[in-house]
Amino acid sequence: AATFTGMRLGQLRMAHVLLLGAALAIVVAARRRRGAVLIAWLAVSAVLVAPLLADRARSVPRAQVLAVGWESTLWRTPRSAVLLLGGDENAERLLGDIRVAGAERIDLIVAPGGGRSAAGDVAVLRQRYGPAAVWAPAGSRIAGATVPAAGSVAAVGDIVVTVETGGERLEVRVNVAAGGG
Repeated sequence: AATFTGMRLGQLRMAHVLLLGAALAIVVAARRRRGAVLIAWLAVSAVLVAPLLADRARSVPRAQVLAVGWESTLWRTPRSAVLLLGGDENAERLLGDIRVAGAERIDLIVAPGGGRSAAGDVAVLRQRYGPAAVWAPAGSRIAGATVPAAGSVAAVGDIVVTVETGGERLEVRVNVAAGGG
């Protein structure tokens, strides 16, 4: 859902609320003085455009490593995102934390266990974020998952994922390429 500032509705900040309140106060004051209507509309326009300019002036964050959900980890750069699923996750909490982290897509989901809980989480993540690639161990319950061999390496944008061990449980190492971001 696009908004005027390009943020989702759940990400509006207190500054936005204060700016809209100031704009409303200007409009109310201008209605009492007919000559001030033009000045009021110019002020309202400036107040509404200010968050747009402030958001664009902020530097783009480099690589971020974030704890999401109960036990999961999200690696995110402006170009890519990799999610390492933890054990028992609450899908609602996981989705909420990923949304707050600002990830708009997930390029690779690594499900080390591959059990029923992970299969449910991956299904919810795919529904929300689209068809991400999924790595899972042999015998997993995750439909369409790839079973990577030990030593496999994937470059996901600026993020490099290496499979340390395969088998019934995947162990991976995740690194951000030099200059990632």
